Amino acid sequence: MLRPKDIRENLDNFNSVARDAIERMVAIRGEDDVIPNLEGELAKYATESVGTMAFDLRVGLYEDPPNQDIIKVIQATFDGFKYLGYLNRGWESQLYRFVTTPSYRKFCKTQDTLFSIGQKIVDKKVADLKKFTEEGDEFVENQAVPLLTYLILKGELTPQEINVNSIFMFRAGVETTSTSLLFLLYDLARYPAVQEKVYEEVTSLIGPHGDFTPDTFAKLDYLKACVKESMRLHPAIRWERRLTQDVVLSGYKVPSGTIVMYSNYLSGRSEKLFKFPLEFRPERWLNDDLGKIHPFASIPFGVGTRMCIGRRIAEAEIYLLTAKLVQRFVLEYHEQPVKETVKFHLMPDRPIKIKFIDRE
Repeated sequence: MLRPKDIRENLDNFNSVARDAIERMVAIRGEDDVIPNLEGELAKYATESVGTMAFDLRVGLYEDPPNQDIIKVIQATFDGFKYLGYLNRGWESQLYRFVTTPSYRKFCKTQDTLFSIGQKIVDKKVADLKKFTEEGDEFVENQAVPLLTYLILKGELTPQEINVNSIFMFRAGVETTSTSLLFLLYDLARYPAVQEKVYEEVTSLIGPHGDFTPDTFAKLDYLKACVKESMRLHPAIRWERRLTQDVVLSGYKVPSGTIVMYSNYLSGRSEKLFKFPLEFRPERWLNDDLGKIHPFASIPFGVGTRMCIGRRIAEAEIYLLTAKLVQRFVLEYHEQPVKETVKFHLMPDRPIKIKFIDRE
């Protein structure tokens, strides 16, 4: 009986990707200590990391030259969400179900790109596993294997179904994770006292140069509170659910079948739900000094059976890279505060120019 690797068992892969990401950032950092196209670099990190879980491989973004198929995957992911934004608002939202609108056609093209490249990866893994067994190699009892290997060997899904599920995880974990990372680094750069507490927590666990083990990784309590607080202020998306029964909401009877939208942005900034709602205060998640927090006041990944499939992977990626960046750099931000804008996800309204200053 095989079992899929969990996040902790994939930590060595995540550590390796984080090291490569930081080496890349150091190499391209400008004389002003600003990393050009920081959002794009974080997207590369998120793609490479989720690839180790979803596709069981390093996808090659830190090779020279980088894997061009995966570059296409990143672009198709960002473009896909852009066109989804167009299809969820404006005139096309009313028409694309009946006629092929320009954005719908472009969205379909991005999905064709994703699934075509994903299928190549799945087919290669199927061939590799077939060769593995033909050569007489065997897996040991209760061995933890990467997710793609597990799904193929379990035999309950076709290669095409495995590709669809892997691509969904891959797609969900790139733009949303990189944007959440970008906002978190922005928040830490704006609040140096909070950043210093993160640095103290990280170095108390692994020193100024060490890597995380599963045990030390589990103890990042303050950093995890910072992530919750940043996602409260800058949630990636809103949630929509179709009611399966009649309910009463705020005194209104809402019939079964109605689509109800939950806004993480509005709830996260509500004075009724949070004290000092516009301030970045990670401590609110560690004690009750700022008021007891309702469990559904901020749910950036959703909740229940429809919760984001990639939540644990995204959280691990964010915790790890942030910790390693703060371990290596002092982050500073000296520009005007950014504002949020909505495409399909909540995004900063302009590039964020953070200074990455060497600690030593």
